[in-house]
Amino acid sequence: MVIITKTTFISANDVNPKNKKTSVNKIAGNKSESEKFSHWTYEGLAGETKLLSDLGEDEFKEIAMTRGHLLLNAVYKNGHTVQFKNDESLIDSQIVFDDENVSVPNEPVKEYHRFLYWEDENGNTYSNEEIISLVVSEDMIFIAVFEEIPVYAVSFETYADFEFASQSIRENEFLTEFAIPEREGSKVLYWTDESGNKIDNIFCVKIL
Repeated sequence: MVIITKTTFISANDVNPKNKKTSVNKIAGNKSESEKFSHWTYEGLAGETKLLSDLGEDEFKEIAMTRGHLLLNAVYKNGHTVQFKNDESLIDSQIVFDDENVSVPNEPVKEYHRFLYWEDENGNTYSNEEIISLVVSEDMIFIAVFEEIPVYAVSFETYADFEFASQSIRENEFLTEFAIPEREGSKVLYWTDESGNKIDNIFCVKIL
């Protein structure tokens, strides 16, 4: 989307038709954070709107002789506010213009949860790559969606199915070390799981 500002008059003597960009753009600037200068247009002799970059030297001379000035319009791109939230906390806010990509912030963190994807206010889901390639045409809010990391109950048994310890371990965490019970005249050689698989060191086991 573009916005055309009020008309600006400039003396024909201030415009060099061979180098219009450097001689004219210096008088234009961004109006605000949400509007970015794009280009100039000018009014032709018949009153039509034309790109200043298309102004030829012959037409320029004719306008200079007829009017003594150029009638210019500064054209601005309209920016859109894009926000990223983690629950109600604002992670990032940025102004994105029509020819720019959204910058996705670092992956959000929530204790005991795993980040899955982003969701907009209409319930549409997005990966980071999909947001980066998105063409933004309006203000948008992306909300982080998580899933809770599951907790598993782990019990430890010795002879005669005697349970002497138990732990609650989250997925991808290691077992917590504890004192292994002793039995007179014996020592622990290894552990086995419920399927009979041998485990030499249970404290190096990651719960998956």
